[in-house]
Amino acid sequence: MAHIKGTGMAQTVRDVRGNLNARRLVPPHLQHYLAEDSRISPAEWYPESDHMELLRVLVSAAGNPAGIWPTLGALAARQDLTGVYKALLRAGDPGATAQRAPVIWSSYHDTGRMVMTQEGPTAACQVLTGYGHPTPEMCAITTGYTRGVLELAGAREVEVTHVECVCQGAERCVWQAKWKEPA
Repeated sequence: MAHIKGTGMAQTVRDVRGNLNARRLVPPHLQHYLAEDSRISPAEWYPESDHMELLRVLVSAAGNPAGIWPTLGALAARQDLTGVYKALLRAGDPGATAQRAPVIWSSYHDTGRMVMTQEGPTAACQVLTGYGHPTPEMCAITTGYTRGVLELAGAREVEVTHVECVCQGAERCVWQAKWKEPA
């Protein structure tokens, strides 16, 4: 079973707890996350399936807006690279930032290996192998996260394309990224 670190789970649980519409949609088997005496420990590991189900609840409560999953990924990238992982950000150097950022994956997930290699001055390939809970939503979040990382480093006109997907029968997930240099 794949797990997510409490630091990744905590924000989602806080968002659900703070959203009355979302709270109403939480299925019975996840209600324990809403209990007043329930705490998410940053150091503990929680089921990825629970995390994804709670994210789906939030998105459903928001009316399932189009494009929300990549947007959630971009927001997570901003939170990470302006917060605890800001040392990985190389302002003005999207390629260097992109190569450093995949280490964040293993800080949040106990399965999967993320690697990004630069394929020229304005292109990179990101590969995820061995992830234990692949979903189309997580793939879209990762697409947005990758775009967000590059944009935070100053890249312009970023395009991230998910070219291979485990959810569609591939052995791994692969994203191709290209961008224009910072102004």
